[in-house]
Amino acid sequence: MRECVNLLYVVALQVDVEDRWSWRFHLSSRYTLSSAYQLLTQALDDDAVDKGYNALHHILWIKDVLLKVSMFAWLLFHNRLPTKDNLMRRRVLSINDQLCTGECECTEDRDHLFVTCVFYCNIWHLICGWLGICLVSPHKILSHLHHFCGLRGFSKNICLTFKMIWLADVYVIWKERNMCIFQHEEETIHSIIEQVKIIVFWWFKSKIVSFDFHYNVWRQNPLMYLTAVI
Repeated sequence: MRECVNLLYVVALQVDVEDRWSWRFHLSSRYTLSSAYQLLTQALDDDAVDKGYNALHHILWIKDVLLKVSMFAWLLFHNRLPTKDNLMRRRVLSINDQLCTGECECTEDRDHLFVTCVFYCNIWHLICGWLGICLVSPHKILSHLHHFCGLRGFSKNICLTFKMIWLADVYVIWKERNMCIFQHEEETIHSIIEQVKIIVFWWFKSKIVSFDFHYNVWRQNPLMYLTAVI
């Protein structure tokens, strides 16, 4: 209450002036969509700088990626996913229910689940082999993102492809983890990788008119066929 009273002290009432709404984030004092978007993205950038998440919006809002995947990525980067360590902190799970679904006997947290788990880490190795690249896998999710998506010697469009593959990979890992917990169904490594490939394939298929390759052809050498159309 005292805080509200202090705020009112600086308000100067004018008898002969009609009350009206004023938008402080634009020079005209009028609300515009562009000013609201700039405010929101600036807030995200400020939060990113504070936490060391540099330029995450460049991967968060890729237009070719499904919105639900982008929203998932936002939760992932800000550690808001209901991983077992987060659920334990919220007292949803007990300390005895923290083990990773990858059956590696380790506690499940964000970095472990998506990067260092023995089971899910194999997915990254096989994806890199599929793309024909080498990657020393860091143990932190953001470092992994920057390493995977910032490889030198590739065009801007191919680097964008790496970002899309990275997003598809973490999204499929999360889906597989939830299926294992809630439906008690487990997929093989190769089945999970195939899901990643199919997701990325249809993202390109739906957005790039000249991308008229058959899936079985494209999956044999994805970078070669992508270079031909983007």
